[in-house]
Amino acid sequence: MKSDRLERGQWVPGGHTRVRGREPGLRIRDVQERGPYALWDQRREFRSLGDGVLVRDCVHYARPSGPLGRATHALAVRAALAAVFDYRFDRIREILARDGDGHGHR
Repeated sequence: MKSDRLERGQWVPGGHTRVRGREPGLRIRDVQERGPYALWDQRREFRSLGDGVLVRDCVHYARPSGPLGRATHALAVRAALAAVFDYRFDRIREILARDGDGHGHR
């Protein structure tokens, strides 16, 4: 289970997520059990592309409903999510380049 953490110097309100499916080297799925979102279902897929690796990260999420949920999303959540995914992209690129498994193209 994963919980709230710091990434790239920012607090990321992850609540608690649990891995609900995994095929090592191919895909992984995390689902929020408790946290700030009404829904969080994240799937990552990895596919070899000859001299590189394609990493597809797809998140289905729903913010809390009501005016507070809309305001929070507009003011903070959207930017925090973009920063987290940019950070993850950079880290995956570093790992793949270090291990000689890919080039990390977006």
